[in-house]
Amino acid sequence: MKKYFYFIVEGVHDSAALGRYLKRKNISLIRKIEQVDLFWERIIPKSFPFNGDLLKRMPVPMFYSNEQYSIAIQTAGGDSGIVKAFDSLLNLDYEQLSGVALFCDADTKPAEQCFNDLISRMLNEVDEEYHSIFKEAVFGEVTLGSPSFGVYIFPNNECEGTLENLLLEGGEIVYSDLMASAKEYVKRISLDYRQKHWSISSEPKVLFGVMANALKPGKANQVSIQDNQWISEETITTNSQSRLNDFLEKLLN
Repeated sequence: MKKYFYFIVEGVHDSAALGRYLKRKNISLIRKIEQVDLFWERIIPKSFPFNGDLLKRMPVPMFYSNEQYSIAIQTAGGDSGIVKAFDSLLNLDYEQLSGVALFCDADTKPAEQCFNDLISRMLNEVDEEYHSIFKEAVFGEVTLGSPSFGVYIFPNNECEGTLENLLLEGGEIVYSDLMASAKEYVKRISLDYRQKHWSISSEPKVLFGVMANALKPGKANQVSIQDNQWISEETITTNSQSRLNDFLEKLLN
């Protein structure tokens, strides 16, 4: 019997990174709507533009599947959208789900504080009918239930930072020469730009963007995450990547 999982992530980079992990487990990205399992039919918008907004991205999850798993990854459009994205479960028979997981960046806060803040917001804002999914959630753990539930805070469920820190751990191994050049370039960027446009957590994002553009000129960062070796057999044992891999293994098993 196929297992259904629903992941909510902040942005498309997170979705692409999780896709690399699923690819390692031979769970493939679905491109054709006719290949999507009927279970997900009610969360696929039927008309364009969504809510009349021509510029708004259609809120269509990315779907991954093989004979054992069917997984939908919904992009929330930022940390503030994660709780709202949880409402999409209202359109599903959630008791048929094997697992639900949320993924977001720690940014400048300790991971446990991010976890506590997120669960508190969900208890306040999500329909009480669905509290059974996450009310027993434990920081850093996958709680087994129907469905199972977990929250992973990038980069490693411990430190401050973002998904880019996790990716750069892999970059240190597979693109060490490129990283040395990119670090030198980023270091020389004027304080005028840093002070006007960067937040505390911006530097890893800038470094990743420079390297991704060298690897995939003119392409979006998520294309580099999908196609290059930031997450690969060579990198999976690094601290943050192995922790994410362990989290996903517990959730999917």
